[in-house]
Amino acid sequence: MTDYMYARFDPRKHWTKKSLVQVIRTMKKGVSELIVHPGFSDSLLQSKSSFNRERKEEFDALCSAEFQGVLRDEDIVLMNFDDLKKIKSSKRRGTA
Repeated sequence: MTDYMYARFDPRKHWTKKSLVQVIRTMKKGVSELIVHPGFSDSLLQSKSSFNRERKEEFDALCSAEFQGVLRDEDIVLMNFDDLKKIKSSKRRGTA
């Protein structure tokens, strides 16, 4: 499990470059989960989801040089849940 979670589920309030930078700069110390839905919309997705155009905007924001720079500035390490399991497991064994 993570210590904190940051999410936006309303398509009208999706992540933008500005809001992503702001949340990264204000994150609490610990392990945080940032829920995003980057991607590209096609006709199938458009028929099943109201979150379409916003996916591309989130993708562009996450890939932007500004956002990547903030991650470096704030010493944020990106990981997946397998990485997190390994870290938590090594802490339990006292090897981290």
